[in-house]
Amino acid sequence: VYYRKFSDAHGYDLKNISSTIHDKMQEAEYVMEKSAETLQSIAEFVERAIWDRAPVDESLLFYAWYYITKTEEDPMQSSLWSNIVFVYEKILRDTSDKAGWKWMKERLLPSYIWYMPHPHADALLRANANQGSDDDEKGVRSDRDRDEDKKQAALKKTLFYELYHRVRTESKRQSDALLKAKISDIKSKRAAEWKQLTTLVVKSSVPVDRARQDHTGCLLPKYSKADLAPSLYPPSTHFSAQSHYDKNIYLNELLFLGNVLDNQFQLAMRSITAEINSETGSTAEFRAGPVKTLQRSQTK
Repeated sequence: VYYRKFSDAHGYDLKNISSTIHDKMQEAEYVMEKSAETLQSIAEFVERAIWDRAPVDESLLFYAWYYITKTEEDPMQSSLWSNIVFVYEKILRDTSDKAGWKWMKERLLPSYIWYMPHPHADALLRANANQGSDDDEKGVRSDRDRDEDKKQAALKKTLFYELYHRVRTESKRQSDALLKAKISDIKSKRAAEWKQLTTLVVKSSVPVDRARQDHTGCLLPKYSKADLAPSLYPPSTHFSAQSHYDKNIYLNELLFLGNVLDNQFQLAMRSITAEINSETGSTAEFRAGPVKTLQRSQTK
């Protein structure tokens, strides 16, 4: 929904969007110069219209936001912004509110204010940079992490970031709530099986801290941790010998071996599933999954 609204749905490329915003800024500046009271009235009207989820023209929202940025010390503390956030979050939380989602997609999201500079962009970018530096010093950052930082930095320069991070937060909250509800349902309806599952003891001759592939002999690394110790190769802001070897060299070799053995593994799992069905009378379905990609494995 969001990416469509901010690209294809407008029917404009970024150059035309920039041109449209420039025109609207000139209009707003003219009204502000000739009659600031008019813009104040527009801001008050838009604030009420958003609270009521009433039809409101995109241009009016743009003019209202322009007025707030020129008259408020911190636009993010204004009553207009508070109303926008309150209504937006309320709609996000209620996925059954079809009317609310329709209003949001038609009246709120198409506004050009989301392309406008974020009033707190500098503070957000500093926080992002500080977090990245801390993680670099610990040697826990990959190229993927740095690419993600660049995307986040671009988003944080505009108001669109306020929509984006709230969507991600609400998505996680709803996912966690759904999982919690499903677990509660299992606990109440299948208590015996739940107890059996939570008390299951997996017996293994391999200690938990020695269960990695390089510990079990599946694929022995060319270098030990001692060989790549930080005392020998102190981590810098962009490189850690141990992390680089684990995530870019050893992991590549492990994925190569995994792909070579994948067919044999899938046949073995299919056979095990068939045996379980035969012994228990179950109808479990076996579905082969692909070997994880390097990018996904690095993330995990």
